[in-house]
Amino acid sequence: MNTDEHAFIIGVLDDDRRVLESVGNLLESAGYQVRLFDSGEMFLQTEAMNGIDVLICDIRMPGVNGIEVLQQVSTKRPRLPVILITACSDFDSGGIPETSQRVFRKPIDPTALIDAIAAAVKS
Repeated sequence: MNTDEHAFIIGVLDDDRRVLESVGNLLESAGYQVRLFDSGEMFLQTEAMNGIDVLICDIRMPGVNGIEVLQQVSTKRPRLPVILITACSDFDSGGIPETSQRVFRKPIDPTALIDAIAAAVKS
């Protein structure tokens, strides 16, 4: 993990372009470098997992969903902090691997998300 706070790279994975860009802009304004991915396949087919310090991942996406991404992350980079996001009000967080730091429901509280990222990069 990086030691310079402004050098942290946050990966954001969401199939909703508006959410992807909104979260990306929020994180950039907070001083983070951001890498955006609009599908689980895109994220997993690149070397992106090795180049980020925290992953923010939507749970429900077409194709490879967030839980499948989380399972791959848990295997390949078990210490990578993952923050899950979802628009589903009925989502049950039971069974989520321990690599997930937190689950946020959309719309996301920007302050709480920045706080969760700050805690994740310090751990």
